[in-house]
Amino acid sequence: MKTHKGGSLRARAGSHLNKKQMAALLKSAAAAAAQVRPDGPRKGEQHPPRIKGAERTVPPKSSKQRYETEEAGPTGAKERGPKPKGPLPETPAPTKSWRATLTGKGGFPADAQIAVSSTHVIVTSRQVMRYYDKNGNALANQIGSTSFFTAGLNLTDAAGNAIDRFNDLRCIFDSYRKRFWVTAYAGFSGAASVPAAKQRYYIPMAVSKTQNPLDGWFFYYTDGAAQQGQANSSIWQPGDAPDYPVIGIDKLAVTITHSVASANRKYWRVFFFPADSFAAGQFQSGWQFWDLKNPDGSAIGLTAPAVHHGSPAGGRAFWLSRQGSDQIVVWAITHPFDNARHVQAVAVKSAWGFSSPVNGQQKGSTKVIKFTNLGTDVMKAAYRNGFLHMVTNDAHDWGAIGKVRTSIHYLRLPVSKWPDVPAPPASGDVDRVFGGGNPYEKLGGLKHYGWAAVEANKNGDAVIGYARTGEKLYPEVRASLYKANGSDIRPSRLVKAGDKSADNPNISGANAILPWGDTSGASVDPSDDTGIWIAQEYSSNTADGNGNYDIWVAKFLS
Repeated sequence: MKTHKGGSLRARAGSHLNKKQMAALLKSAAAAAAQVRPDGPRKGEQHPPRIKGAERTVPPKSSKQRYETEEAGPTGAKERGPKPKGPLPETPAPTKSWRATLTGKGGFPADAQIAVSSTHVIVTSRQVMRYYDKNGNALANQIGSTSFFTAGLNLTDAAGNAIDRFNDLRCIFDSYRKRFWVTAYAGFSGAASVPAAKQRYYIPMAVSKTQNPLDGWFFYYTDGAAQQGQANSSIWQPGDAPDYPVIGIDKLAVTITHSVASANRKYWRVFFFPADSFAAGQFQSGWQFWDLKNPDGSAIGLTAPAVHHGSPAGGRAFWLSRQGSDQIVVWAITHPFDNARHVQAVAVKSAWGFSSPVNGQQKGSTKVIKFTNLGTDVMKAAYRNGFLHMVTNDAHDWGAIGKVRTSIHYLRLPVSKWPDVPAPPASGDVDRVFGGGNPYEKLGGLKHYGWAAVEANKNGDAVIGYARTGEKLYPEVRASLYKANGSDIRPSRLVKAGDKSADNPNISGANAILPWGDTSGASVDPSDDTGIWIAQEYSSNTADGNGNYDIWVAKFLS
């Protein structure tokens, strides 16, 4: 049994916003927009900094079968009943479908996120958030991330500079407490001119007071690196800076993971705080890990805490990471806030393995859409009814034509008998790579699928929302349904077609790579616990300093 080094972590509380203060903050669109800067990966930057993985650089064995609903390898899904003779029915059309009206865009790529309560919808991009009703009507002006967090927090670095850059917004809805949670990473925009020893970074957190975000928020923050600023620390190095936060929720804790990088090293950090206390406006100490190792002894890369629905056996909470070229690592923690704290990791082998994604072509332009930023790391995970659902980018040579295309890898793993997590094809498991094309369409050319998010409803049905681009189509939004007792994934549904070729005035060159995705959103609707909402970036006609993209929102009933 490995011992994982960690330590207590202090959270600090900021002020809170009441209903009246929240209304005043949202009243002025000019104040919000003033805080939104064109923001994206800087020249030469790999965002987020990745710990080197071991995914394959060549695809697994190909098949002449080429459509997303046909097997190019083992699906890992146990068949129930006779296998259909032809393609399954298409994924149902969305019951709600609308554009998130974000101006200023808030950076590039979109980092689209969505969180849904019984009454409200929050959509975020990298630096902008807005509240909607479920018909897509904006309920207030949008607000920039800096305006939002500085209304509740007053942060500085060790040189006295005000923290004024709050980036990579993430939002989820907490089905246990009926609250929204929002996080980001924060620093001083002029940090490059500050000595490394005086640079300070933070992870801000906000939790809504009710399931109506207009009723106000509680604000908290913690350091953006382990042991930040501590003299003679063996962990913190001057210049350590966070990036790419991922947020999860369970019955006990709100969990955030993120990368930390400085000039000569990088690592992934996991920390968590008592969710009940934070939701009640009371801050308490939490716990952090900065040196988690996979079962094979390698350092962890991106580790995605699951958004939980219900209570796993034993009071566990789960995180997901990747190991080697063919394994998912399932992490479980119990007793996170007392001396009985226990963390265990189990590696589960995928029959498909994982292959490095590639950048994708788009119609009408030689500039390509970026799918390579996260490799095959887990992008979104959800727990429901004893199963973990997760998605990664992957790649496959559909039709064995000698051309690899980015595809989506969806896994559903049973964890009710932890630590026994059977590898697919065990009962109830799914291990599925899909892409290549929908069998109901006649559109030709290469197609790439990626930047997926997944959620599962109370019936165990999963909806996966994602971007698709190709030689004969503009970057668009699609979704696929995998029924709990289905024999395979349903053919995909077009949600929103791209309007034109994607471009970005900040990125020049005829064959330039356009940052895309990095995240997308999926959220279960708690009003019925069956509807699943998605939010995804697509190429639009509304160009600005951050490029011609928008975020499209849709709701599906399985």
